[in-house]
Amino acid sequence: MNTLKLMEINFQTIEKRQTLEEYNQDLEAGDAEIERSEYITATDLKDEIKKW
Repeated sequence: MNTLKLMEINFQTIEKRQTLEEYNQDLEAGDAEIERSEYITATDLKDEIKKW
């Protein structure tokens, strides 16, 4: 946000700050996805992009 302000870009959002509890839930959900192997590696992503 500070960078946008320095560049004189007026950016507004209606989103609210994430609570610590919400943040921790997001981290736990991300860890669970990794444990279930629900992710793509950077190498696989690069290979996929070449098909576009």
